[in-house]
Amino acid sequence: MKILRKEVFKLIASDEEDIKELLEYIELNTPDKNKYIKILKDSYGIEYGKHTDPDKVLIEKANLNDIKTQNEFSKYSNYVKYAQRLFKLRKIKYKENINLMIDPKLVQKLVKPLGIKVKFSPTLSFFKAHAYPSKKIIEFGSEVDFVWVESLIHELGHILYYEDPKIAGHIAAHPTYSITKYGLKNNKESFSDNFAVYFTQPKILKKYVPEVFVNLWEIIKKYTQWKKVILNIMKHSYILKQ
Repeated sequence: MKILRKEVFKLIASDEEDIKELLEYIELNTPDKNKYIKILKDSYGIEYGKHTDPDKVLIEKANLNDIKTQNEFSKYSNYVKYAQRLFKLRKIKYKENINLMIDPKLVQKLVKPLGIKVKFSPTLSFFKAHAYPSKKIIEFGSEVDFVWVESLIHELGHILYYEDPKIAGHIAAHPTYSITKYGLKNNKESFSDNFAVYFTQPKILKKYVPEVFVNLWEIIKKYTQWKKVILNIMKHSYILKQ
């Protein structure tokens, strides 16, 4: 491997590529190692240590103007940490809409056009819900007087995500664009939470992750029946008075 020349630094457009290359040369333990460590600190503000690795550099240098993909990380756990860092940078102020309800007796009727079945199980507590996408089933606790609309749409999102594998490639399914902390877990939860908030709290989504709002609009316009069903759910929902 050739020793990196000063001219190369001027030609590399991406800071991350530059940093990765510097780290590679430092790890070679060449006579110029200290020089590269100094460049790393002076040019990029990164202190080199025995635990320095490209993933941690990406996390440390995270910014909302240059969001990285999962493929750029060697470990998924580091990608999640990176997504968490971006979430903090956005300073998102989101609260689950627990006051928006719908009558459980209406739910099965409203989702029937999508071929989805709703079950109420004694094994689930009243505030829990679970989707079985391959079976097109959504399950709620049996002793419920109401169903949280945001939770219902979240579970519908899981089924849509399963039915269209291409959704995983959209930013609405990337933890780095999640509107909620829960969505930072993985692509499925990120999409389902973003999907739910798109309908229940669109202003929040527009404010903090406008690109996701636009992305979901593009996705949903292809699924007219899904949109019709969910808007009908919203129409039949009510606000719980405290």
